[in-house]
Amino acid sequence: MTISRKVGPHIIGGTSVPIGQPTFVKLVDVSVEYYREIRAIVGPDVLIEVRWAEPNDYQPLDDPERRAQEWWNKRKGWILAVPASDNVVYAGYNEIGDEKAEAFCLFEVERMRCLHEWDRSAAVFSLGVGCPGDIGLWGVYDPVIRAMRPRDVIDLHEYWVDNADVDNVWHVCRFTIPEIAVHLVGKRIVVSEIGRDVVESKGRPGWQHTTNAEGFLADLEKAGRKYHDQPNVVGCAVFQLGSADVRWRPFNCYGIWPTVVYDYGEAIVPAPASSADTLALVPPIDRADIVRITRGFDPAIPHYGIDYSCLVGRPVYAACDGMARVLTDTAANGGFGRYVRIETPNYRVYTAHLSEWLVDDGAQVRAGLRIGLSGNTGNSTGPHLHFEVRRNAGSSHLHGAIDPEPLIVWAVDEPPVAEPYLPTNDPFTQAASTEKERYTKIRWWIEERRRQYEAGAIAYADQIDAALIEQMYTWEGSLT
Repeated sequence: MTISRKVGPHIIGGTSVPIGQPTFVKLVDVSVEYYREIRAIVGPDVLIEVRWAEPNDYQPLDDPERRAQEWWNKRKGWILAVPASDNVVYAGYNEIGDEKAEAFCLFEVERMRCLHEWDRSAAVFSLGVGCPGDIGLWGVYDPVIRAMRPRDVIDLHEYWVDNADVDNVWHVCRFTIPEIAVHLVGKRIVVSEIGRDVVESKGRPGWQHTTNAEGFLADLEKAGRKYHDQPNVVGCAVFQLGSADVRWRPFNCYGIWPTVVYDYGEAIVPAPASSADTLALVPPIDRADIVRITRGFDPAIPHYGIDYSCLVGRPVYAACDGMARVLTDTAANGGFGRYVRIETPNYRVYTAHLSEWLVDDGAQVRAGLRIGLSGNTGNSTGPHLHFEVRRNAGSSHLHGAIDPEPLIVWAVDEPPVAEPYLPTNDPFTQAASTEKERYTKIRWWIEERRRQYEAGAIAYADQIDAALIEQMYTWEGSLT
């Protein structure tokens, strides 16, 4: 017997049983510490879904947007304790009925907005087996699907009555039905609950009521083959491990899970696109518009991108194909000001401190499209373009940041040279002509020198000191 590694566990509260190396794990009502423990076991590439059960199944939708914000505020501390670069998605309400589809759609769109604002990802819908029963309701859910980002996933539940019922496409792999599949093109899918249950008034709740361990393992082998053959399925989670609730005891897989792990097939190798050297980027700004590179990628400072000094209003281009997100960051929230984030299945590419956007939020863009104009918005000490690349699968740096410079394909062999940014070569300092303008630039450079000392860049701070004295002598010599 061979069971696909796409068959993972659905864990409630925690479990002591070894879980192996599946591609997907679902955790319900666990601590951040337990999440970290599981992450250390399965590694960075395994997708983990986290969900919290609502007390007494209280899932109000009377005011969908406000209820979504309440969900976020209640879970925010837990979610932000996990790095944004982790391969994790967060699920919301569970198995909402068709009669509430419109309100639930509004809820999920707002819940995603809250998660996306903090660079986190969602598992949307968590729809029960066979739902929505009316295929036409997928059209109602389309706004949720359109609001998804590449790291978000569609979450479905699928159960069957017996081994033969695994072949019922409405119960297993219903997302392959053409009328449904057309709504889910290009979206990743997780089936976060699978197993034996009552389905369409047949069967009984829990595999232990209708078969033995050998029979249920045969179910998992059969269902696993079906999910394994679907490239858009990240994985599925067998309900359940960990819960002592009497309702869920007949579903308990504690005794058979070591056999599942033993019977796992070969590891599923991630697509090569997850490695940085497969990404080729169009320059985000024209070479002629670059005054100099004022800062490169330097995690020691820390600085996780490239800063191109330039005048305000110069064209900024999409560095790759993907979906454009038009966003604003305050200084307290990272300081990007106006920025565009291009999202792909494997990367997020940032162009920040823009003066204007030239693309609509959610638009699909091609590499080289003009998406904005350079500026000085956000936490910026002078006009420049900040360019940053983050890998969705993570890296050793904050938010999964990677060095963008080796990925940029310039029109000629040599990229722009990173010259020291000094008072003597800064065009804005050189353009200062009045006493007030010169005083303002002197004060800024003194503050910049202090910032560099505090960051440990002693040699650069000394260069600023010497250049500032030289510039002040130049100004003094021009006085009459």
